[in-house]
Amino acid sequence: MTGRSYAGRMQRDADGGIMGAERLRANEPRVVHETIDGEVIIIDLATGSYYSLSGGAANVWALVIAGYSSGEMVNMLSDAYDEEPDAIQILLEPFLAELQSESLAVAAVDGDMSPDYVSQMNVGGVFSAHMEKHTDMTELILLDPVHDVDSLGWPHLPEDHETHGSKTS
Repeated sequence: MTGRSYAGRMQRDADGGIMGAERLRANEPRVVHETIDGEVIIIDLATGSYYSLSGGAANVWALVIAGYSSGEMVNMLSDAYDEEPDAIQILLEPFLAELQSESLAVAAVDGDMSPDYVSQMNVGGVFSAHMEKHTDMTELILLDPVHDVDSLGWPHLPEDHETHGSKTS
């Protein structure tokens, strides 16, 4: 894998508008994220699920955070992976839709850009974008150790504590 800097070229539609101008942003403060050794870990604090993104998916997340439009992402990823824009777009669109359906990313508004966030992408091989969803720590992530405890203290939940619609006993 190599790190490269990309300015990206813009594709224009027949009317001269930017193609794929939709921009997303991280659904903060609902989600928190961190990149560690090229892998992005995203935690949804509302559901307790956490996600792992690596390779192309990690690069896409960095572009989302930086505020690039889907069209700009297609161009940048096409350049980075030396693949046709149509091939990138076929993989990118469902991944961006999945980020939205999982409530990890939401539509951005003007001013949500920080294009300096991405100066390098780790590329190598063929572009692919997928994420792994994990729910094995849901109760721990959702536990509020200050408020959701009984008289024994953390990590003991009160008897009437509701977890995902069912009461614990």
